[in-house]
This record gives sequence, C-alpha cells and structure tokens, in this order.
Amino acid sequence: MVSPSMSSYQYNSAGSPLDNQRKIRLAISAMMSLAFFYVITNPWNVQPDASIYEKTPMCNKSGKCGEVSTVPSPRTIYSAKTQEQYDLWWQAHAKLNQSAAEYVERRGVSGDNTGNKRSLILIGDSITEEWIGTNMGQPESRWNGVPEVLKEYFEPLFDPLVLAIGGDQTQHLLWRLQNGELLPSVAKDQNAIFIMLIGTNNIGSGFLPGETHLGVMAVAEYILSSTSGKLVMLQILPRGDSHRLQNICPPRCQSNGEPFESFMPAVTQSNNAIFDSVDALNPKYEKRLRLIDCGEEFRSSVPPPNHEVDTNVMPDSLHPNAKGSKILAKCILHGIKDF
Repeated sequence: MVSPSMSSYQYNSAGSPLDNQRKIRLAISAMMSLAFFYVITNPWNVQPDASIYEKTPMCNKSGKCGEVSTVPSPRTIYSAKTQEQYDLWWQAHAKLNQSAAEYVERRGVSGDNTGNKRSLILIGDSITEEWIGTNMGQPESRWNGVPEVLKEYFEPLFDPLVLAIGGDQTQHLLWRLQNGELLPSVAKDQNAIFIMLIGTNNIGSGFLPGETHLGVMAVAEYILSSTSGKLVMLQILPRGDSHRLQNICPPRCQSNGEPFESFMPAVTQSNNAIFDSVDALNPKYEKRLRLIDCGEEFRSSVPPPNHEVDTNVMPDSLHPNAKGSKILAKCILHGIKDF
C-alpha cells in the first residue's frame, strides 16, 4: 500500500533544547495524526479484505456519507472501489506532486524559462486528467487525441499544468491541493490562471446537490484565499450515464423506491446554487473569479430521457472525446479572454 510519509520534526540545535514535556506532547501529537490518517483510510487499522471497498458505498442507505464534500480527505474505502484503485490514487497523487515540482523548476523564479507564458493550472477529475491522456495516472486509450488538443489550443499562449485524478470529488481535490500539488511559487503568481472543473463525481457517488455545491465552493474559496492568481470555474458538465443511478439507490431513490431516471436535475440544481454563490463570493476576492458554462454544446438535440448528451462528443455520456475536448478548449479560451 502506498501512503504518505509523515514529516519528522526538526529541532534547532543552536537554540534551547525542548523540555521533556514538550517532546512528549509533540510525540503524542504525531502519533495522533498518524492514527487519524489510518482511521479515515482504514477504520480497522489492518489490511482490509479486498471486498470491503465494494461493500462500503460513499453514502449508506440512510443517506449518511462516509466523507464530507467540504472537508479535505484522501481516497478512503468510501471513495475507492478496489484496493488497486486506492493504491493507484496515491501513486497518481505522488506523480502530480512531482509534476508540480518539475513545472516550478522549469519555469524558474519569474517564468522567464517559458518565454513569459502565463501559468495555466487545470485542476479537477478525469475530465481534466484527459488533457494528459491518463486516468488515475495510467494511460487511457479513450482519451486518444485529447493531449494533442491541449497542445494545439493552450500551449501557444499558456504554460499548462494538469493537476487532476480520475474519480476525484471536491474533498479529494481539496486534500491534494493542501498536500503538495499547489506550490508557493505558483500560488503567489498574480498572472496565473486556475481552471477548475469538479463536482460531477460527488453527484455520481450519492451526494445531494446542496452538498455538491458546498464542496465546489469550498475548493473555489481555498484557491482564491491561497493564491494571487485568477480562477475560472466551469459549471458541472451534463451527463447521460443514467445506468449508474442504480448504484446510489438507496439512498437516492424516487418515492416509489426506484432509481432516478437522470442525473441532470441534480446537475442543474448544483449549477444553479454555484451560480448564485459566485456572485456573492466575487467581491470578496476583488473579482478574481469567473464562472463559465461550457455544457450547452454537449447537450443532445434529442429530448430526454433517451438522449441527454451528444454521444458524438461524449461517447460514454460523461467524458468528452477529442472532438468534445476541442469544444471544451474553445469554451475555456473564450472564458479567459481579457481576464
């Protein structure tokens, strides 16, 4: 199992030695932090049976969810479907930390090493990870042609860095940003632009629209409060993978006990709440926040429920293909124009 190592305390040999009580308190604090990590990732503090991941949904039958959309968390038994996926997530996070460090080193202190191109930091889940052709850090054939779209549309003007992991929810993105992926030199760059798309996996795992909205805004406010750049938020894209609704019923069922027929009401409710919150939040951060809706061209012209997204650009009804990624790239570029 790959898991984060705990940083050791460093003592200043030139100063006064710590007294025994303080050493004991620090040791206890370190042990409690380590214990907390194992509690949230493995409540039994032992190697779990592989089936525990399948048997532990994000939200139980009463609607109580094992993670909180606004509280930073790595993947746990609630949000990893298998032991392999859990391990892959930690490996992917480690790769992104390394990519972030290499990005900073390549750009140099002032970014002069890239011809003064602006930093463009794309953060999110699998829809964003597509830009580099991987899913949870592993090559993904479904994304063929998408990295070329990134090069064609973004690299002439920007210096892009992709910080995304497939399947991530708002709480996972929050945790990653706070644990190595958002480095100080990027955070303090006033010219940096952050592109954020997150939230669909919260809905897909059983979070209510209100919880999803609060998680999205928690990520937005963390970025705005921790950086000096600008943030472009994308509204949650439409999705038509209604067959997955049976996985979250219960607790998310119709009054007759059957699964809902569409994710779109939850997507729409979440987006409406996000829209209202952005208007309220923007003045606090000197209008460094912009919300854009790139979903219209992904919607099907055929009335639902049979067709909710255009499968020519979203073949699996959730992820854009190369053609869909061109639509997304053009929308993003239009959204950051003059920003």
